[in-house]
Amino acid sequence: MRPAATIHASTYVQTLDYWLHSDAARMAPVESTSALRDMAWSYGQWLGFRAAVAGLGITLIGGSALTLITAPGSVSVWLLLLLCGLVLVVTAWLVARAKLPGVVHGGGPAISRAAGTTGSGLGLALFMAAVSWVLLFVVFQSQLAQGLTAALTFAAYCLLFLLGCLSVFAGPGYCAQHGRRFFRRRIDRDPNVRRELESLALTWRDPVAGRNFGPL
Repeated sequence: MRPAATIHASTYVQTLDYWLHSDAARMAPVESTSALRDMAWSYGQWLGFRAAVAGLGITLIGGSALTLITAPGSVSVWLLLLLCGLVLVVTAWLVARAKLPGVVHGGGPAISRAAGTTGSGLGLALFMAAVSWVLLFVVFQSQLAQGLTAALTFAAYCLLFLLGCLSVFAGPGYCAQHGRRFFRRRIDRDPNVRRELESLALTWRDPVAGRNFGPL
């Protein structure tokens, strides 16, 4: 059943400022749907993708540096890790500089299998990190008795795997959970996005269902 706060757009057109700042918009149920909220969800997914790519790239660069320090003879390994990490970091940078994707066109919310909350993403990240630590322990088990250096190397790899898991799972979850706040900030800071949304708010006809344009 559609939430009571949802009124068909054809009879309830308001300005963007109304949907962002009015008391009526602020009092709308958190779980009610709207085009702006679906856009915010899609925007959160986009930010989560950037966070995952950047974090994974930094993890690979860190792994490259650690491999260079601990096994300088493995040139192909640390060089491959470095190149892959740089590619991911540059990709995240290019995505950040690109024009905002089509989340402001009023379509349905982005479908994603990524974590939708910080808690679920963090739980999954810790689980995957724990699994990776067990595998690392199996690999390093014979070397841990060699002294402090081997133990520190093992700990450093564990931290890198934790960083990678947090980037892939917890980062997108955090961005998705706080997508509305991030989207509001983007609207306030980006005049092009604001103009597009202001125009869309006044001509809104839902192409998907009976959603209002707002609130956010």
